Amino acid sequence: MTFEEFRDDFIMFDKMGVGLHVHALGDGTIRRVVDALEAMKEANGDSGVRHKVAHAWMLTTEDIERLARLKDVNIDFSAQIPYPLPAVEATVKPAVGADRYSKMFPVKTALESGLHVGQGSDWLTAQPTPNPMPGIEGFVTRMNPEDHDLGRLNPEEAVTLEQAVAIATLHSAHVLGAEGDLGSIEEGKFADIIVLDRNLFDIEPTDIGDTRVLRTIVGGDIVYSRLVHGD
Repeated sequence: MTFEEFRDDFIMFDKMGVGLHVHALGDGTIRRVVDALEAMKEANGDSGVRHKVAHAWMLTTEDIERLARLKDVNIDFSAQIPYPLPAVEATVKPAVGADRYSKMFPVKTALESGLHVGQGSDWLTAQPTPNPMPGIEGFVTRMNPEDHDLGRLNPEEAVTLEQAVAIATLHSAHVLGAEGDLGSIEEGKFADIIVLDRNLFDIEPTDIGDTRVLRTIVGGDIVYSRLVHGD
């Protein structure tokens, strides 16, 4: 597609009320998406339709600032990639260079800009499990939960545990346009709750990935339980 075709499709779908979910990895691809989003906003104004840039591996500071100025545009990061993965390092780093590789996944900068940052999955492709806990640990430590000896990837972009939990819950609900129903325990929202075997705020960050779910409640109904009957 030419840029003009890309841009015109953005304008068309936004006018139709269809939210765009665009997968973009490299800095050049992301720049093209941001250019199209800006053109869409210039043509349509604030339509109220929410759009998302997914993955955003090599999102630059400049484009974070541009995205933050666009109302109803958000991003997500795949949670178990903002830390060293041998397969990613072996394939991506030689292709993009050490400098770009070392600056990947600017989660902290994106949050500080005011963007809503969701937690993508990428399971089964890049992530070995749909379990969000190793990903939450990785957001906080920027280390691989399975092998700390691999070091840290772009550690300046580590976030607090509070921020990581928000990414996995309320921020992700907002990115989906469902924050009125999901993402927090509040009156009027769906009773979708998990009970954990530990308080994440009372343990070492490097132990978060080992957290297990004891009970899952969906819509107020218990659909999974490891708890002994009667507890």
